[in-house]
Amino acid sequence: MSAFELAQVFSNVTNRLIQEFDSNPQLYEPVDMDCITSEGWLIKYCIFLEKMSETDAYNLISRTLKWRKLKGFAGKVDTDFPRELYQMGSVFQYNQDKDGNLVMIVRLDRQLGRLVPGASSRRLAKQFLAHQLDKLDKSANGNNRFVVLVDYTGTGSLALTELQLVLYLIRLVRQFPACRYLIHYNQGPVARHMVQSTYRKSMDKFAEKKQIFDHFHDRYLPQYLGGTCTQSMVDTPAQSPGLVDCCDKLGINRKLVIKHRDQLAKLTIASQLIN
Repeated sequence: MSAFELAQVFSNVTNRLIQEFDSNPQLYEPVDMDCITSEGWLIKYCIFLEKMSETDAYNLISRTLKWRKLKGFAGKVDTDFPRELYQMGSVFQYNQDKDGNLVMIVRLDRQLGRLVPGASSRRLAKQFLAHQLDKLDKSANGNNRFVVLVDYTGTGSLALTELQLVLYLIRLVRQFPACRYLIHYNQGPVARHMVQSTYRKSMDKFAEKKQIFDHFHDRYLPQYLGGTCTQSMVDTPAQSPGLVDCCDKLGINRKLVIKHRDQLAKLTIASQLIN
């Protein structure tokens, strides 16, 4: 399609979505509707990057936004999450790959789902993963794609908590049209066997040790992965509350947090030392 034709498709999709929002506002998050109509966000990605037809773009965007409403994570902000999650260095945006795609790194050895024992911590970890992906998707702003690097280094045989997070992440990235692929790094045969039924050849890639440099320049990788970049992996929003201060909001037992405070401190301090 020519530039004029793409612009026409963009306009048509936008108008159809606005009509859909007006007819069924209960199916969509207001923040998503505002983002679509004011910034173009997913529409730009579908039309200008992927060159989708009007019908395909409309259907994909409508389905994606309904899913976001159903899961309830649209509209969350950084300060909805405790600073300990950031200080663990378990999930963070980091530079780009060789193709210029934005990158999010997930470090399974940081034990994201174990802030405190119990299901509430695992639920919080999933919400945090979804929020970080959402931020990455929004920062691409329809003009770029992104990839997710899942680092299994140091995990050995996956514990149940980490396995659940990986399975959740594999399913989650498929709801983000701009996600180009997911790289499983240093996964190992045991871990691969445990989650192989969820793989898609078009989405899942694998890299061991130096194979990571097939996808990334060393200047864009953190030093712990053999790169030369010194960018922080534990950037923490200034106004993020401590975990003990937001237990009620998060549905986490305050006494349990206090009881395991020393273990939690070890996780966050260790992340800062390796940065």
